[in-house]
Amino acid sequence: MKYLSFIVLFLSLSLHHSLAQCVIHLNGQAGNYTICEGDLPGILTNPTGLGTFSGPGVIGNIFNPINIPGEFVVTYVANGCNISQIITVQTVGQYPEINPFPPIICANDEPITLTGNVPAAVFTLENGIILPNGVLDPSLYPTGSPLIINYSYNAPNGCVSSDQATITILNIPTIDFSNFPSMVCENADPVELPHSILYTYSGTNINDNIFTPTEPATYTVTVTAGAGSCLTTATANLTVVDAAPLSITNTNGTCANLPDTILYNGTNLGENATYTWQIPTTAQLISIGGDTIVVDYQGSGEQIINLTIDNTEECVENTANFTISTQQISVNTITDQHINIGQTIELTTEVEVSPPDLTPSISWTPSTDLSCDDCLAPEYSPSIIGEHEYIVTASLDGGCIASDTVRVSVIFPNEVFIPNIFTPNDDSENDNFLAFGLYTQTMNMKIFDRWGSLIFETNNIEEGWNGTYQNRRVNTGTYIYLITITDENGTQEVYQGDVTVAY
Repeated sequence: MKYLSFIVLFLSLSLHHSLAQCVIHLNGQAGNYTICEGDLPGILTNPTGLGTFSGPGVIGNIFNPINIPGEFVVTYVANGCNISQIITVQTVGQYPEINPFPPIICANDEPITLTGNVPAAVFTLENGIILPNGVLDPSLYPTGSPLIINYSYNAPNGCVSSDQATITILNIPTIDFSNFPSMVCENADPVELPHSILYTYSGTNINDNIFTPTEPATYTVTVTAGAGSCLTTATANLTVVDAAPLSITNTNGTCANLPDTILYNGTNLGENATYTWQIPTTAQLISIGGDTIVVDYQGSGEQIINLTIDNTEECVENTANFTISTQQISVNTITDQHINIGQTIELTTEVEVSPPDLTPSISWTPSTDLSCDDCLAPEYSPSIIGEHEYIVTASLDGGCIASDTVRVSVIFPNEVFIPNIFTPNDDSENDNFLAFGLYTQTMNMKIFDRWGSLIFETNNIEEGWNGTYQNRRVNTGTYIYLITITDENGTQEVYQGDVTVAY
């Protein structure tokens, strides 16, 4: 009986739970529901979230009968659940519309009365402030930004409908001619006149706020500022005068990495003239002094210098470009050399030019012992021992010059003297076995006994062998040496023979 009671109780609770789940919610609320047409669309939900909704104006879980007032039956079907509920859509009845009014008024205008088609509707501002009787006093509100006005009607059934409009309150503007140009050069670039969104220009050669100077004359420019009823008008004169061309020259400038002086050398413009220079991004400005600059071109090719002159006393073309084509050249010859008299070497040289289609002229100084003095790789056969310096110079027609230097040390072939006997008896005479060479740079000496065992080795050209092995004097006899010598030219020679140790 206990188990039967439990089962009955469980089934009862489960049934109650299922019935509690079998309900339609609209916008989170259950039961027969009333909604205003202005609140549509609504969201249909069910605690199970497993069924489907159907009925007029239902798409998926969205209820939207397209603002048609009336009663609508919505059905929800799920496992163990089939329920229908009525949703009533109410109308507002009256739909307020604001009568037209000026979108822009002045801050000093008289208050205006706003009207609409629904007498019971109320005018409010965006912040909720009510306009009694729809009266708007422009002096009470900030200027410049749109003021949002709501016109709302609350129907007896609780539904709300509204209309919205904006009005902008403006101050009467002041026209400022402080930055207005009084003089413009003939055929200068079009002039942008001072403006704001409230300025409207009119007059000859004027398009919007752009004045295009053509023939010399005095032009009257009319400016109207404001909007709506907030308007003011003023005039100004603008004079177009004859223009004189800018004149720009340079002193030494076809070669990159060579300072070039560029200057304005036209009409004397007086102390009030200001000069604005623009140089290529690849150039370095070394100095600037008003009408003169010094630049260093960092590369080759077309270099464009721009000059703008502002002047209140004289009229010149206010902007001009100066173009120069620069060249670049570099020379690299071989590293310094050491050779023996009687040897011949090639003084190989590389020249790079830009633009690459240019052909440089080559010159060697001096030309002594060279096979040619105008080629890139002359053969050099020295006739005199000593230190010799040769300069190779490459030049372009535009004046670019570059040079490099190679130094050649000419010596006699190394002569090495190796004795065949020495007496290591500590009498300070002939105590060490040494190799002598006039041009010896490095030396490796190895000493072997008659069985071929290495008993001594050194790389010190001044040390030599003192006739000992393991700190003991060797016996009188003959020993074998192997000596490797490198001279100043890097030439390596190996000498092998025997030396006698005598006491």
